[in-house]
Amino acid sequence: IQSFIEKFGNRCIQELKLETITYKQDSRLLICLIKSYVKQGFIDLDKEEEKNKKSRSDINNTVKKIKNHLFFYVLKQARKLIKNRENLRFERTRLFGIVREIFLRFGQIFEEESIIKNKRDIFYLSKEEIFNYVEGTSIDTDLKLIIENRKKQFIEFDKQTLKDRFKTKGIVYCSIDSESNNQEFEKKDNVLQGIGCCKGIVRAKVKIINSIEQAGNLEGKILVAKRTDPGWVPLFAISRGILIERGSILSHGAIVAREMGIPAIVGINNLFSLLKDDMEVEMDGKKGSIRIING
Repeated sequence: IQSFIEKFGNRCIQELKLETITYKQDSRLLICLIKSYVKQGFIDLDKEEEKNKKSRSDINNTVKKIKNHLFFYVLKQARKLIKNRENLRFERTRLFGIVREIFLRFGQIFEEESIIKNKRDIFYLSKEEIFNYVEGTSIDTDLKLIIENRKKQFIEFDKQTLKDRFKTKGIVYCSIDSESNNQEFEKKDNVLQGIGCCKGIVRAKVKIINSIEQAGNLEGKILVAKRTDPGWVPLFAISRGILIERGSILSHGAIVAREMGIPAIVGINNLFSLLKDDMEVEMDGKKGSIRIING
């Protein structure tokens, strides 16, 4: 476990937000995830490998039928570049982890000097406010008061439902167009519609996840997320199905779901406002439909 944390401890849900609590900072989060794997039941690795071999074989047989040198050149380049892209993403995650530790160290020093109440309060300050305080050029030296005000603002902002797009003209805060450019969602006969990404029909309760702290007790349920990134992959394996509000058939979550053979639907308008924890639904990963049974 320690070896895993050292290498992959920064790869988790919302890994590109500095305020995220990672496996490296709190290993109990990883233990909770492992417990969910145990409850779900162990995977037959030999059987999975056989299934993957067959899948790769089918793909190779299909590709061999194509007699086009340009196609194979593009395929080879695509494979190489996709691999490089994922490796770069992982290095980016490690870099964010280093920066996170630097600012947490600032927070620890500020807490020891009674400048702030808790080291994690450092994330309510801007980089300039932190550096200016250290250098003695701050306009306002009461950082506790600033943090208290930001926390209140954060609570208010967290209650708001943001639009995908909005328009402004002139002074931004005086001219935000609150009209949504999205198509209004129409729920008919308790059926939601999205984009089917991986076939399979699943009937189960849903588990809505916004942060890594909510990722426990996922086994046997359908994972519901607003959006996903590479840090979500460990949760996919213990989910019976995947529903994602944002994304397309080529988004990261959709690609990984197909790779793992997990029924998945993305691009479901207003998913978060219509589903609640432990609602029972039936999803069809091929048609992209979700039928709400009860809840």
